[in-house]
Amino acid sequence: MPLDHHVRRVSVLVPRIARNLRLAGLIDSVYHGLTTPQLLTLFILDEAAPKKLSMTEIADDLGVSLPTTTGIVDRLVREGLAARAASPEDRRVVLVSLTRAGRSVVVRMVQALDEVMTRVLASVEEGEREAIAQAAERFHELSVLIRQENRQIAEVSE
Repeated sequence: MPLDHHVRRVSVLVPRIARNLRLAGLIDSVYHGLTTPQLLTLFILDEAAPKKLSMTEIADDLGVSLPTTTGIVDRLVREGLAARAASPEDRRVVLVSLTRAGRSVVVRMVQALDEVMTRVLASVEEGEREAIAQAAERFHELSVLIRQENRQIAEVSE
């Protein structure tokens, strides 16, 4: 098959997959009122821990503007899920970290996702489970490349 055939198949499926993976209901069951960008921010902070992240680092990772990131972090701080501190090197730089409550939300979300995936994968034979896991890992690797491509496009257009 020619490359453009595969490109088209994947290009059509990516938005459908993203739409099917909307997690709002699951997120709300873990922490009422938490939005997807807020949850993603908690995951970003958790992955970085114990390092604290600057607002710019969070914005870059989320792929959103600094003002949008400020709003997301404001809500997380108000909810006690994240903490802000001035950088010891540069007081103008705000550093953000996960609180114990924020870490608890991350743990509960991972458990909820594990429960969903257990139910879904239980209906699939072992060989297919392995193929799905490998495909998910590869799709993640490709998503990193897509993200890098998007960043390069954004830099060129600035």
